[in-house]
Amino acid sequence: MTLVLLAERAETLAAARAASCQWGQCVKKGPIQFSIAAALVLIMLAQADARGQANQNSAASELANRLAERNNRFGFELIGKLHKEGENLFVSPFSISSALQMASGAASGKTLAEMLNTMHVGDLELLAANRALIDISLAHTDSMLAVANSLWGNSEMVQVNEDFASECRKFYSAEVRALPFEDPRTLVTINGWIKEQTRGRIPELLDRIPRNAAGYLISAVHFKGSWHSAFDPAQTQEADFTLIGGRPKKVKMMNATDEYPYVENEDYQGVGLSFGQRKHAVMWFLPPAKGRRLSEVQGLLDAEKLREISAAPRRRGSVSIPRFTLRYKSELTDALRALGMVQAFDARSADFSRFSSSGSGFFISRVLHEAVLEVNEAGAEAAAATAVEARPTSVALPREAPFRFVADQPFFVAIVDRGAGPDAGTGAVLFAGSVYDPASQ
Repeated sequence: MTLVLLAERAETLAAARAASCQWGQCVKKGPIQFSIAAALVLIMLAQADARGQANQNSAASELANRLAERNNRFGFELIGKLHKEGENLFVSPFSISSALQMASGAASGKTLAEMLNTMHVGDLELLAANRALIDISLAHTDSMLAVANSLWGNSEMVQVNEDFASECRKFYSAEVRALPFEDPRTLVTINGWIKEQTRGRIPELLDRIPRNAAGYLISAVHFKGSWHSAFDPAQTQEADFTLIGGRPKKVKMMNATDEYPYVENEDYQGVGLSFGQRKHAVMWFLPPAKGRRLSEVQGLLDAEKLREISAAPRRRGSVSIPRFTLRYKSELTDALRALGMVQAFDARSADFSRFSSSGSGFFISRVLHEAVLEVNEAGAEAAAATAVEARPTSVALPREAPFRFVADQPFFVAIVDRGAGPDAGTGAVLFAGSVYDPASQ
C-alpha cells in the first residue's frame, strides 16, 4: 500500500497567519478592529493594504502550489526507487523534501545544483516557497496537521553558520540548537524532540550518533484525521486478505455503504474516503484490477495521475477496507544517489561551505526516514520524520449502479488534499508507500 497525504490550503493566507503552529500547538491571534470614527485616510489606506494583501496571498499560494507539485514529483520518483515487490513501503515525501531542501541551504556549487535538480526545484524561490507551504499547511482545521523542523549542531565540533541558521529559523520555522554530541543525553534529547513532534509515533528515529557527526537537519510531520463518515465498529468482520503469492491471511475488514469518489479502469479500482466535516483531505485506496500486480499499478502512478484520480466523480457503493497499522524505516542514501543526488554524499567533493562559520568541509553521511500509518474505524493517523546527518569531510454525472469495492489484496492508498469551496488545496504529498501485508507491523 502507498499512502500520500496532501496538505490542505487555507482559504486565504490571512487565515494561515491567524492560526500559527509552533511545537505542535496552534496559537490564534485576535482580529484587528478599527474604530467607527476612523479618519477617511485610514479607510483608504486599509483598502489599499487589502488589495496588496490579496496580491500577496495569491503569490504565496502560487509559490506553495508549485513547490508542492515538485515535491510530489520527487516523492513518486523516490518511491519508485524504494519499492520492492512484496514488501510494505510507507514514506513522507513532504518530510523528506523539507529536510533535504533545508540542507540544500548549506550547499554551494555543483552540490547545490545536483540537490535542486534532483528535487526539481532549481527554478523556484525555494526559501519563500517553503515559507508559504508551511504557513498554508499549518492552517488546517478539520484535520490536524503538524509540521516541525530543527537544526542540531555538534557544539564540540562545529559552529553553525549564523546566516544559514537564520534562514532555517525564518523560512522553515526551525529550532536551532547546539549540543555536545558525545554526551549520551544528546541522543535522548533529539529523539525526544522527534517523538514530541510526531505525538509519540516515532520515538527513536536515531539509533546512534556517530563520533564524528557534525549536525542533523530534521523534519517531522504528523497528521490525524477523522473520517467524514466513520465506520461502524459493529460492522467490522474478520475476512481474508490475499497476499502477493495468493495465500490468504485473516484481517479485520471495516465495511460501509455510502457515496464516495470512485474510479475504475482496466488497471486498477480506486475509492476515496474523506476526512472532516469540510472534506479537506481524502485518502485513496487503489488495488490492482484482476490479473494485474500492485507493482504494475504503481509504475503507472505519478503526481499528475494522482491529481486526475482525485477528480473522480462520486458514486454510491459498498466499501471493505482492512483495519491496520504500518511502520516503515529506511536509509535513503542509495535511492537518492540513484536519482542523481551524488556529490552531496561524497566526502571528497561535497560542498556544504555554508554549514559552518569555520569554512570546514562537510558531507551528508546518512538520510534516515521513518513513517507510521494507522487506519481504523474512526479515521487515520500518520507520522513521519527525516534526519539528514552531516559529517566533516575529514575528522572534524448520470446515476450508475452501486459498485462493490473490497481491498482484500495488496493495494495503493493515498490521502489527498481537496480543499473546500474555492480552496483548491496545495496538493502537497505528505506521505506515500505500499502495503502488501496489512497485518504485519
